[in-house]
Amino acid sequence: METKTTTPTQGFLLVRNGGALIDLPAFLVGREVVGWPPVMPEKKPGEPVHYFSDKDLYHRHLLLEENVYLYVNSERDADAVAEEVLPEIHRRLGRG
Repeated sequence: METKTTTPTQGFLLVRNGGALIDLPAFLVGREVVGWPPVMPEKKPGEPVHYFSDKDLYHRHLLLEENVYLYVNSERDADAVAEEVLPEIHRRLGRG
């Protein structure tokens, strides 16, 4: 029997400061790099403009068995983080 793989349609983002696992909005799923939060902060009069820094960028990693993308900040080891969050991902996918 031949295994057919499909492109993941669901993604999760692990917030860098030890925050929760976030369901990524559909329009961001599949991108190589995602900036988080997905909108620019509101600029107040008299304050400098703040753009995304490298710490705000999350890189895509494919979890083959689950067929989902996991977006992890470049400061963290994606493989180690994936092992930590797999139980939560399984729960959200209805597999655990």
